[in-house]
Amino acid sequence: METIEIENKAMSVPFRAKAILITDNETYIAATELLMAIKDIRKEIDETFGPIISKAFAVHKEAVGQKKKVEAPLVEAEGIIKPRIGSYLAEQEQIRLTEERRLQEEARKRAEEEQLAEAVALEASGESVAAEALIQAPIAPPPVILPKSVPKVSGVSSRKGWKWRLKDPSKVKREFLMVDEVKINSIVRSLGKNAEEVVCGIECYEETTILAGRK
Repeated sequence: METIEIENKAMSVPFRAKAILITDNETYIAATELLMAIKDIRKEIDETFGPIISKAFAVHKEAVGQKKKVEAPLVEAEGIIKPRIGSYLAEQEQIRLTEERRLQEEARKRAEEEQLAEAVALEASGESVAAEALIQAPIAPPPVILPKSVPKVSGVSSRKGWKWRLKDPSKVKREFLMVDEVKINSIVRSLGKNAEEVVCGIECYEETTILAGRK
């Protein structure tokens, strides 16, 4: 019941806020009074839901911690075996591609020899034009595609993806650099307008923040 009452109280506030247009001191006072009322309601909400959230969070935190503890050996084992599987797959794929290229080159040489022999035969039979045309024709042996030697295992798959590592920070283009907002915010809070000269490339301005709270 208590939560329903607070919810109903909170739901009425936006309508009151929309109805207030600050045009003079009287409406300004009315707006600040509503702001204080909002703070009071939010305090009630904190007092009502705070213990519930704290208890739920504690239970959640404990459950997550226990889950991580039980899973830790499995995470460690995965971290060991997955890279080994990946390395083996990459190694076998490299072996397959190397052999594929070798066989493709052999096929090209055979096709070249066969084409040359046929051109010689045409030349010997007096068909010089046809022999010349055959010699000039591109050699197109059938492609050699070797099947993968690693067996497929149900439930286990692999995929390739590109990653990167930093090689020379000085050569990274400007558009890929990130501004350190946390550090700049700290300097601006400390120096105000003078932070522009320290950081460079920024404009500092003052912003009014409205605070509310019962004394």
